[in-house]
Amino acid sequence: MIHEEGELSGNAAENSSAKSISIARPYAKAAFDYAVEEKGLESWSALLSQATLIVKDKAMQVLLKDPRFDKMAAYECLLAACKGWMFSSGENFLKLIALHQRLLVLPEIEQLFGHYIAERANQMTVQAVSAIHLTETEGLALTAVLEKRLQREVKLDYVVDDSLLGGLVVRVGDLVIDSSVRSKLERLRARLVN
Repeated sequence: MIHEEGELSGNAAENSSAKSISIARPYAKAAFDYAVEEKGLESWSALLSQATLIVKDKAMQVLLKDPRFDKMAAYECLLAACKGWMFSSGENFLKLIALHQRLLVLPEIEQLFGHYIAERANQMTVQAVSAIHLTETEGLALTAVLEKRLQREVKLDYVVDDSLLGGLVVRVGDLVIDSSVRSKLERLRARLVN
């Protein structure tokens, strides 16, 4: 279960993720506001989902991380792969992201866009990672605690990671509540070393 004393985790992967989310936030907000204004949430959501699948491809990741690779060439590839989902303002948006060399944060843009849609519907997706599989009763109890605390309807996105050793890590947007045994041991080791 989630404990009030859970601390914010400070490991490098989470810091990198928080940085990517910070970079992605203004783009996601602009896309969302435009989509609401144009009554095109479904079209934007479909385009961002498809573009994210392409950007997450291992071959595309290698190209986007290579400083010698022309990011506009990546944009052209993305445009061709998203042809069935493309529309004028979406094309302009992807071009802007490519010009600013932000194609790598497209997954975070899509994630935030989804959060904005859920917020508009008074829903929130919460990511939970535990060391062992939660029973249905435990999952429902966790969802109830989170709904009470967040004052929203919660959709629980749940995965198992046995490297946690025990406990739970909950991610709500860019807030991380880490009550895993692994992080507690890391904090104890850090205190003992200092």
